[in-house]
Amino acid sequence: MRKVSIDDALRLFGADRATPWDEIRSLYRKHVRSAHPDLRGDEHEDDMIVSLNAAYATLVEAT
Repeated sequence: MRKVSIDDALRLFGADRATPWDEIRSLYRKHVRSAHPDLRGDEHEDDMIVSLNAAYATLVEAT
């Protein structure tokens, strides 16, 4: 999994450093649901899921 900076991770979710953790988690789930390849059937969505998971992992590690 590639490493993502905290600011880049927050930006991917449309959040910033002042965003509460519960809202970040909610944004992550919303983005994953909208980009999930099983629901969309788009091979490019696989890359988006990988990016979302890497970003979320970065934020989890930072807390």
